[in-house]
Amino acid sequence: MGNESNNVPLYFKSPEHAVEEIKKLLLAEDWLTLSRYYDLSRTETDIKLSDLQSGDFFIRKEEPEVKHPGTNWKYKHPFDPGFEFGHIVESFDDTITVFVRREIDDGFDKPVVGLQFFEMAKSESGYQILVAP
Repeated sequence: MGNESNNVPLYFKSPEHAVEEIKKLLLAEDWLTLSRYYDLSRTETDIKLSDLQSGDFFIRKEEPEVKHPGTNWKYKHPFDPGFEFGHIVESFDDTITVFVRREIDDGFDKPVVGLQFFEMAKSESGYQILVAP
């Protein structure tokens, strides 16, 4: 695979499919492939493709002072791969907010539900991940 192909955009067929594929890519630390699923043109951001390709955008190097005990603090974006697809909320401008969830049994009556979300852009080609402004 040549360098040109490392910059060719990739698209998910659905938000549900995206969550499953993103989890695999995060766990494999396949930053080059994951970065190709991002649309950096739809939001104002200082983030460059090289930031994604290096993995710096996805992974924290230092443990934050405040963190949720049921999540893996290592993952910054788009979500902790221990989460599962929850639901989507569609916006008027082809932006999709994808909610992922994780149930944690804390030993009390009801499980604790953790939520995270990220945004995607919908196009004729499929779905791509957006960087939050």
